Amino acid sequence: MADGAVTEIQCPTCSKRFRLPANPPAVFACTGCGTPMDLSAFRTAPAAPAAAAGGGGRPSGAHRSGRSAGAAAARMRHRRAEEAGEEDEGGRRGPPPKKDNANMAIVWSLIGLVVVGGIALIASKRSKPSTPAEPDKTTAGANGGPGASPSAPAAPTPAPGTGPAAPSGAGGGSSTPPAGTPSGSGEPAMSDAPKAPPAAKGTLHEVGHHPEASDDEKAQIDKLIQTAVFESAGADSRDAEKQLVAIGMKAAPRLINVFYTVKQSEGFEERLGKMKAAIADRILRKIDGYQERKRKSMSAIVAASDPKFVESSAKSWMLWWDNELWKNPMKPWDPREANEGEGGGGGAGGGGTPDGGK
Repeated sequence: MADGAVTEIQCPTCSKRFRLPANPPAVFACTGCGTPMDLSAFRTAPAAPAAAAGGGGRPSGAHRSGRSAGAAAARMRHRRAEEAGEEDEGGRRGPPPKKDNANMAIVWSLIGLVVVGGIALIASKRSKPSTPAEPDKTTAGANGGPGASPSAPAAPTPAPGTGPAAPSGAGGGSSTPPAGTPSGSGEPAMSDAPKAPPAAKGTLHEVGHHPEASDDEKAQIDKLIQTAVFESAGADSRDAEKQLVAIGMKAAPRLINVFYTVKQSEGFEERLGKMKAAIADRILRKIDGYQERKRKSMSAIVAASDPKFVESSAKSWMLWWDNELWKNPMKPWDPREANEGEGGGGGAGGGGTPDGGK
């Protein structure tokens, strides 16, 4: 606006108004925000001396025309400022109104609903337990799987001369897993069967290692039993038998365990089972004279022995171990003692060296 010789301007940045004289400076800095403003359009050129001399009314008309143009420009800027925002209480115009974000708010609301719905759907699926397919009871039962009868769990077949020892009545058994297997691999045979309660004394049960045997001795004993009893290795089997006799009492419990292993596999009805029992019986008699001196049983087990006699002899060795009679060892029986006692005749009860199933 123009009021006489005074021009009103407004800062384009902070909207502060100023009233300047009709001929302001070319550049003016806002005292509120420091924004420089170009005021050259408001300046009027001084009347030329020649024009003043030549005609009286022209310079005055040109001056008015310049002032009118400046006033029009000021009004135009003022109108733009009013359109941008209303003047606040302090005389300064407020910031321009923000753009309408209604559409963006709607879009974000829809996105939020979709996310929440997806989370709820996933949570509901996880909360429902999946029903497992029922297995084929016929196939599973045949393979020992879940369809098998829970009342009769399958127990692993004990390997001859092996298997973890069950506690014996004498407390001399060890729970160390044996090393021998029927195939002669010499690898430890592990059993997953649960530990059974102590067996009754004198019954056929698993017997572990001697309590004083070291780990190396245990491994050696199992390997020698595997070769001597469960393999037909000829001279190697005979050498293994001699080494077991040399080891002595520490090898005795694992030799007694052979009777239990044979009972659980071939049994004493089969010739092969009686041959294995005969070898174990023969080695035990060379280690301790319990059978001949205590029981007066001079007949050793042979491949042709009656199955009941084989089992009876096996149980007597079990009883010898369970009752800790082995702690009072007896001198192994020498057939020559019987010959000397009877004037060179045959040994009592067939006390000659047993054939061992040769």
